[in-house]
Amino acid sequence: MRRGPALPLLAAAFVAALGARPGGPTPAHADEAWETEVEVYLCDRDPEPLRRALAGEVVEEQDAMVRGGSQAEPRWLRVSAAPVWDEEGGLEGGVLVLRDISAGRRLRERDFEMALAARVQQRFFPARPLEAPALWAAGLVLPAAETCGDYYDAFVLPGGRVCLAVGDVSGHGFGPALVMAEVRAYLRSLAAAEPDPGRVLGRINELLLADLGGDLFVTLLLVVVEGDGTRLRYASAGQTAASVLRADGVPKGSLGPLGPPLGLFEGRVWPTRDGPALAPGDTLVLMTDGAPECPAPDGALLGEERLLAAARAGAGEEPDRLLARLTRTVVGHRGPDPARDDVTFLVARVRGAPAAGPRAPRTSLTASA
Repeated sequence: MRRGPALPLLAAAFVAALGARPGGPTPAHADEAWETEVEVYLCDRDPEPLRRALAGEVVEEQDAMVRGGSQAEPRWLRVSAAPVWDEEGGLEGGVLVLRDISAGRRLRERDFEMALAARVQQRFFPARPLEAPALWAAGLVLPAAETCGDYYDAFVLPGGRVCLAVGDVSGHGFGPALVMAEVRAYLRSLAAAEPDPGRVLGRINELLLADLGGDLFVTLLLVVVEGDGTRLRYASAGQTAASVLRADGVPKGSLGPLGPPLGLFEGRVWPTRDGPALAPGDTLVLMTDGAPECPAPDGALLGEERLLAAARAGAGEEPDRLLARLTRTVVGHRGPDPARDDVTFLVARVRGAPAAGPRAPRTSLTASA
């Protein structure tokens, strides 16, 4: 791209529309106003389109960037030109055609940037299902936009313990996605050194208050399963309750919120509680509030009871099959309407009992739709 000089014979009205003389009368010498107050950057190395047209050449479309005058941001024009001949075949002048393509170009740039951000965000989720000695786990996110504020994680801690986490940053889009990445970094660092889930939440709360100043909040559930898979401890900051099911689908208990969301109140303490004793074949189902609050076309919410029924029906299945069942429940209830909120599931199954039915192929923890 190169900077071009003044476009000769440019219509004074067009110069004024571009803001060469904001708020003032159109100058008598439009070329001069253009040259002194508006910079033009052409996307090829040929002479200016109108100059070429005045030499008898038809100029195909090319793009130019206009910067300056009263415009706060650069504007993009698609420029073409053609000579004008008189009745005797003599060259009489030239016609310059300019189309403002700024809006379309900005939209394409935004789409590219958001798609890139979505690909980067996917890297923050586990790259594959977790297969630890105590349990295996799989999760997915159904984002409402290119990027989302939902979060899930599953990783092994020192001593063979397993940390399961599901969270939700208030709002949608790029800002909450950045906060989600921050929460992930804090959690992975703190959980490796602090065995108490409630204390981990308290420390993350302090860090978020310092970073965000209370503008956003985060719901977060931490579940730590002992290395032998028989015991779990958890702490929850306003997060939707998780369910613990036997292999036959009978509920063993729920892991409900034990305090407010993170990032709102200073000095808060989140207690750590023991969950129900675990046995081989038990299933843990964690989710964000976008799942039970998913609306049907008539406005009726899906609700926790229907999700629990779906989880109970698939409790003996491997995590990836149960994930597919839960996803079908949400998408089927939502119908053709676009998603209003992000939906996240994390499913873990305690090892030691054979799964019901044929073994499903392993799928990535980062699946999204």
